[in-house]
Amino acid sequence: YIETVARRFGQQDANPVYSPADKNLQLRKDMPGETCPGDYRALVGSLIYAVQTRPDVATIVSSLSRYLDCPTSTHWSAAIRVLRFLYTTRHKSLLFQPTINKGSELAVYVDASYNSDPDTSRSRSGYIILFNGCPIAWRSNMQPIVTRSSCEAEYIALSDTGREAIWLKRLATEI
Repeated sequence: YIETVARRFGQQDANPVYSPADKNLQLRKDMPGETCPGDYRALVGSLIYAVQTRPDVATIVSSLSRYLDCPTSTHWSAAIRVLRFLYTTRHKSLLFQPTINKGSELAVYVDASYNSDPDTSRSRSGYIILFNGCPIAWRSNMQPIVTRSSCEAEYIALSDTGREAIWLKRLATEI
């Protein structure tokens, strides 16, 4: 799938990229640059589909999808970088191979970044839930409210993730 998307957007011969985003880039609505062509929506839609097996790009793809109405050339460059990263690492994906003799173990990892969106001052939450060592659920999204401290942002992330983990544990027990 990634090879097909890379050919569609002319990135199959591009230089390899080993990180999905520039660590110094903060996407905003008022980014400098010309308005981007209509292919931006198609590219971001293709990246959203790729997130199903590549949660390592979920955060940047989520950020890119917030600018579908007014993308600039800076947004386009960031989306192309994600595509080039996926193409460079196209042979990597999730591996569903449970650890042996672990029983029914549920592991949850959660984090939040305080005030990470310059447009709305909202924080970002992210989690991944593993069952017997295999990732079964993950998410990266903006928090629904503006928090006043990093502690509050972490608490909201933990609360939302806890609800998801409890639901998954009940589902596993029922199955």
